[in-house]
Amino acid sequence: MRILHIIRPGTGGAPRHLEILVRLLSRRGFEFAVAASPLEDPAFLDRLAAAGACEVHSIPIERPPAASDAAAFGRLLALAASRRWDGVHCHTTKPGLLGRVAARLAGVRRVFYTPHGFYFNYPIPRVQRRFYLALERTLAPLTTRILLIGPQEGRQVASLRLAPASRFAVVPNCVDPDEGQDGRTREEILAAIGLDGLRPVVLWVGRLDPPKDPASVVRACARLSRAGLEIDLVLVGDGSQAGECHRLAASEGIEERVHLPGFREDARALMAAADLLVLASAWEGLPYVLLEAQAAGRPVVATDLPGCRDACLPGETGLLFPHGDDLALAGAIESLLADPTRAREMGERGSAFVRERFGPEAWADRMEAIYRG
Repeated sequence: MRILHIIRPGTGGAPRHLEILVRLLSRRGFEFAVAASPLEDPAFLDRLAAAGACEVHSIPIERPPAASDAAAFGRLLALAASRRWDGVHCHTTKPGLLGRVAARLAGVRRVFYTPHGFYFNYPIPRVQRRFYLALERTLAPLTTRILLIGPQEGRQVASLRLAPASRFAVVPNCVDPDEGQDGRTREEILAAIGLDGLRPVVLWVGRLDPPKDPASVVRACARLSRAGLEIDLVLVGDGSQAGECHRLAASEGIEERVHLPGFREDARALMAAADLLVLASAWEGLPYVLLEAQAAGRPVVATDLPGCRDACLPGETGLLFPHGDDLALAGAIESLLADPTRAREMGERGSAFVRERFGPEAWADRMEAIYRG
């Protein structure tokens, strides 16, 4: 089968999802082409081209509505009409809008859409939320199958009646439990970001942007420092709040204990070297970072969201806290660091949980069945 993917890759789970999909299904005889915007992650297309698993097309797509959308739509329409595709698969909101309409106008029979978290769930004004909700309802009839990354999204689509049951399927994200382990010792991994490993390491990985709320993690760790618990907090990633996190750490007097190494290719190795991973987002679909940390045998502390409850076993592989409650977040971190035996057992259960439910081969079987169906 020949599938065209359309995506605007950022630093979230969508490009990761697509890279895994292309790698796994290319081994099963699928041919892929990817049309991606280079505006946020210029290296994404380079990575795909270097892997040799698909042909690539660079088509700029802005995140907000923009005058350039007409040109992007014209190029997508021409690409969709340029050959006989067995399917077009669109990822995230804007490519899901432009790509689905272009595919249908080009006469493509199978059109798939993975939202990777519906935009109307994000903290946006009510008018915008209603607009994007109406947009998803309007575009659903153009879609052969809406593919949702977690059970929470499936429940939401059903409750909001975004699409009939025949038009959507839940296919949770997958991870390779052994990926990212490069043979270095804990000391070597931590030394690469300037840590000596003498204190517990709390890791956060993601976009340093408001929806991910990294500042709340800094405030929680400042509480722990005032209580006499010294830790090293590592915030891996880039984004608009990097400067704010630096300033907040300085104002709290913990600038020497808060480390921002930027984007790291070895984030999976850092998970294995850390004592635990924290996720403080206001909204998540089914976060890769929780799956990856548990695969590395680490307990997790995450916001009490439906997507996070789907991605871990609360109380067994991780602890959940209410979003915005810095005191509860600090307490969850402290309870795991104070009981290494409990933390180790949670990490072991998390590794088994991810291997059983989110393994790559079963996921590839499901995706192949959907495409061929």
